[in-house]
Amino acid sequence: MKAEEIYELALKMYESAGLIPREGIERMKELEGIANYADASEGQKKAEIVKELKNYIKEEKENMSYEKALALARYEQLPAESEYWGLEDEDNHGITIAHEAAGWGKLPKDFDRWELADNNGWTVAHVAAAAQYGRLPENFARWDLADKDGWTVAHVAAKWGHLPADFDRWEMADSDGWSVAHEAAKYGHLPANFDQWYISDKEFGITVAYIAAKYGCLPKNFDQWTIATESGYTVAHAAVATGHLPADFDQWDIANANGWSVAHEATKYGRLPENFDQWDLSDKRGWSVAHEAAKYGHLPADFAQWELSDKEGQTVAHIAAYRKELPIDFDQWTLADKKGWTVAHIAVMRGHLPKNFAQWDLANENGWTVAHVAAATDHLPADFDQWELADKDGYTVAHMAAAHGDLPADFAQWELADKEGKTVYEVAKERGTLAEVEKRYEKEKSKGLSY
Repeated sequence: MKAEEIYELALKMYESAGLIPREGIERMKELEGIANYADASEGQKKAEIVKELKNYIKEEKENMSYEKALALARYEQLPAESEYWGLEDEDNHGITIAHEAAGWGKLPKDFDRWELADNNGWTVAHVAAAAQYGRLPENFARWDLADKDGWTVAHVAAKWGHLPADFDRWEMADSDGWSVAHEAAKYGHLPANFDQWYISDKEFGITVAYIAAKYGCLPKNFDQWTIATESGYTVAHAAVATGHLPADFDQWDIANANGWSVAHEATKYGRLPENFDQWDLSDKRGWSVAHEAAKYGHLPADFAQWELSDKEGQTVAHIAAYRKELPIDFDQWTLADKKGWTVAHIAVMRGHLPKNFAQWDLANENGWTVAHVAAATDHLPADFDQWELADKDGYTVAHMAAAHGDLPADFAQWELADKEGKTVYEVAKERGTLAEVEKRYEKEKSKGLSY
């Protein structure tokens, strides 16, 4: 036999065994030596060469390791039919030679053991689908191969934009109902003609349209804004929350199950158009778009609907007062909620009343006046003199100021008493706020004054 014939025979035998004859090439001289036996027939020589090749193959198989097989795969010297594709790493993760080769793009063109899986069920096909440029063959059809969470090869390909143009199994889903379409929508890999926007997951009813809106991947001509999750949260809500509504959008009254409109969501993020005028759109609590705008400081400079109120009577003005964002010329201080708390109560609590404010006797349902709140929060003006203003229990502004150490140095109405007879002096003494005024009080008492 000639050297070429011996090599061709060796190649066939090694490939049949799932090997590339790298070691065999190095031993070709031994085989050629057999071929040169003078006292043997051609048939005997061939039989002896075949016998030696079988021994070589047996030896190589017995000495095959993960590292050696990995090296063969890296250099594309492991044929598709090799039994070594399934060799697993020594770290007990179940990662096979085929997984590694798929990541490198080194799998043979006729490789078909796509189902080989690691300990998490992640198959060779999953790796190939995720690899740069996508390493799956053009005729690949096993898109439903799934890991232990039901995550299919199609999900992976959808994430990386490696699905074929004619893919049509968009409803294929993992164990939570998250479809291939959801994953493609999240990463902007849905085809231009996609129309299965209603596909939803199992847990929350989140649709493909919702995901596409959330990640800014809706087509320009999309118009199905009312598609909603189980809670009624619509595609429009998702789009406005992430700043992806079209400029000409005008369906601001689309609302979820609680009446929370797209306009509410938009004002939360400061995304209402400049010409917006539907401030009275309200949810089931009566909380209007204007309330939400006031909460986040997004009311326009010319806003005037301060009296809009929720079901508790809390007005837009109350919210703006709490944020210290009432306009300088605001004068609707008597606007009150159902418990009588006025805008003035809230404003004084936040130190936001104008210097010329004079309606100190505005009171809530318990008789607590604006002055009471001012005294409790150290916001009484220096010239305040309506100390006798009292709540329903007779507790005066002076009592409140005494309790909080906010009485002026020249205060003299110590005899003011509540309905239980407790005087301002007694409150100040109990709370330890007499300080310097106590000395003056004792001086006045020594003159024969009775309190």
